[in-house]
Amino acid sequence: MILKKSFKILAVFSVLVVFSFFSVTNLSLADEKLKPEVKASTNSVEIYFNLIGDQFEVLKGDKLIKKGKVNKPIINSLTTVNRDKIVLNNLDSNTPQRFKVKAIKDNKEIEGVIIETSTLRSEKDKEPIKNSPLKDSHLTTIIKKNEVNLTWAGVPDDDNVYEIYRNGKLVNTVKGNTYVDNTVFPNKKYLYEIVGKTRISNDEIKQKEKKLRENKISYNKKDEEDLFYVSNRVYKNVDTSGEYSTAAAPPSGYGHLLRYQIFIPDPKAANLSASAYKWPFFKGDNRYKYDWYSNKYRTRVDVYALFNYNPAKVVIRKSVNPTVAYDWHMREAKRQPADLSNVKLTASGGGSDSGGRYANIGVSHAVCDPLVEPKSGCPAVDYWYKAKVYENGNVSAIGSHDQAPSHELWMINYPGDFDVPLHTFWNKGLIRLISIYPSVNWSYSY
Repeated sequence: MILKKSFKILAVFSVLVVFSFFSVTNLSLADEKLKPEVKASTNSVEIYFNLIGDQFEVLKGDKLIKKGKVNKPIINSLTTVNRDKIVLNNLDSNTPQRFKVKAIKDNKEIEGVIIETSTLRSEKDKEPIKNSPLKDSHLTTIIKKNEVNLTWAGVPDDDNVYEIYRNGKLVNTVKGNTYVDNTVFPNKKYLYEIVGKTRISNDEIKQKEKKLRENKISYNKKDEEDLFYVSNRVYKNVDTSGEYSTAAAPPSGYGHLLRYQIFIPDPKAANLSASAYKWPFFKGDNRYKYDWYSNKYRTRVDVYALFNYNPAKVVIRKSVNPTVAYDWHMREAKRQPADLSNVKLTASGGGSDSGGRYANIGVSHAVCDPLVEPKSGCPAVDYWYKAKVYENGNVSAIGSHDQAPSHELWMINYPGDFDVPLHTFWNKGLIRLISIYPSVNWSYSY
């Protein structure tokens, strides 16, 4: 009797264990996602992903590069599923790589993710930007309709704590090199900015403090961040529409325009030079937002990447609005345009690689206020950037500039008006044009 009872208890227990195992396993598998991971080198990209649903597909551009059926997962634990991978070799360095991974069940897509990454820069790629702290920067973006995952490397920061901005607003501070944004909405466009900061050496700080005393420039605790820290910023535009194609922009016709503008956002700005006794103020641009179409600017530098030539042709056009000085009664006293002879095209030319046809662009800018005195002591507005622009609209760029005035760099299809902001920076005050203040380093990722 006792033996029969024991068998009954054992049988019931076994049924419960088996039922619980399959219930938990099925729940676990239902909760599983593709969860892709990306590894990149100078000439290869590897993508790892979970096998869920009945089958999977991997697209690169418009081409299906892998598909397969999903077998029942081998359960090593209650939460483990099979993973697959795809490896692409023999790629060129510093080239955009865009994929879509789809999980399919009952002939319907149950999950799809878009992966935007690139191969790493080679030593040859890094040579023209060897002095940039961001020469080794790299970003991989995984996009869903309701989630964006950013993973970066090569962005210097002292404590590995980064500020994350979305559309110009601080949204989080994270420790490590990954940020997951699950507050996005479908069919929206977002501009992300990852900011790392590094403190300069104690010897450099002492030298700066000495110069500040010599020039009788006072500063407070808040100013120390702009004085003693170097800012390193990485930008990325994200579209959560779920649409996928090889092109990053609409058909361009002839090519693309890179437009760099600097502007003073205020209606007027104090003259900090020796000419202030007669012209205490300069006219500002009275502009409170970024706008590539605005004609309110100090200087504008347009660079055209024209793909109706083979190889692509690069053309530069420069323009300036005159500097206007006000007297003590706020009347216009003098106007004069700045000299643009030190705005130069430092790199130009076209080519093709595994990313398609491209144009290399380099620009340097060093322009002084023509009404500042003495002329020999005029602090120029300095910036430089280098960009690789593809015919289909993919672009990467890297550069550096002063902390003043406001800076903006856009890419616009030409002819057309489809615009993409590559970099923006708001004026910190014209005093920050003097060399005591460190430059801002930035990079825009494919």
